[in-house]
Amino acid sequence: MKRIMKIVGIGFVLGILMLIIQKTLSIPDDIFRKGYWIIGIFVIVGAVLFNVLYNLSYSRKIQKAIGLLKEGKCKAYIEQIEQIKEKAKGKTLRSVLDVNLSAGYYDLKQYDKAIGILEPLAKVKLRDEIRIVWLLNLCLSYFYVQQNDKAIALYLQNKNTCEKFKRMGKYTENIMLLEIFVALEKNEVALASELVEGLEKQVTDESIKEELLEIRKKIQ
Repeated sequence: MKRIMKIVGIGFVLGILMLIIQKTLSIPDDIFRKGYWIIGIFVIVGAVLFNVLYNLSYSRKIQKAIGLLKEGKCKAYIEQIEQIKEKAKGKTLRSVLDVNLSAGYYDLKQYDKAIGILEPLAKVKLRDEIRIVWLLNLCLSYFYVQQNDKAIALYLQNKNTCEKFKRMGKYTENIMLLEIFVALEKNEVALASELVEGLEKQVTDESIKEELLEIRKKIQ
């Protein structure tokens, strides 16, 4: 919304400037209106194109940094995201970078730091794919620092979102891991064991495999 208002504001200022130019140079109304529409369209298209290219540029940088996280280079990943964030403009983009930053601290098992980054984003409007990452990172971090009530409350508020992404086959392993923690918190040990077995058959993420081993020790 703020970005749209900026574009409208630029258009308003441009309109006033063109009106001054028209009066100063005595440009006929029909020629002025034609020029006004051409320049106006050019400004709007240019602003939208710039915004798209700007976000694509940062998306590529983030994807490149994620490669470090997949290689287990968490500290290098955090440094890279911090560097990207220093130059990033706009609340939404910086919020997306914060969600990505939390993943680095989560993998380092620095759950308090992850929580500190994620909690302020609760009321920030994020697109669904970023919101589910925010939810998973925060819920699982809550469980690891024994803030189980917060984890359960957040999960229940967003259960439909989890089920939606699970059906889509996105973040399935992470969602199943969260479901295991929820089952254990509810003392549904049999269900937790069943979920662990199901996840073990399909898990590819090495960090989740390690987490499952720890869970196995607790429920055996």
